[in-house]
Amino acid sequence: MIIKLLGLLDLLTGLFILLYNFELLGIKLFISAILYLLIKGLAFRGDTASFTDLGIAIFMILMIFSPHTSLLTVLSLITTVWMFQKGAISLL
Repeated sequence: MIIKLLGLLDLLTGLFILLYNFELLGIKLFISAILYLLIKGLAFRGDTASFTDLGIAIFMILMIFSPHTSLLTVLSLITTVWMFQKGAISLL
């Protein structure tokens, strides 16, 4: 049950990355997604997916402070696809 919940939250985080990249999401929800990934990454450390979660959380923090460029959009789409794929696998 908890795996399905974490999968659903991963899907939601992927959606938040996509929406924030196109300036359709507020900063508070985006920061809550960052905190979710940081907590999950630290709670399950030692796993490759947890290191990826921490890396994506750091990327999301950098998204807040970096100017909007095409490279940022490409990296955001890659992380969104990664989070969608990870969430979908958890739900199966």
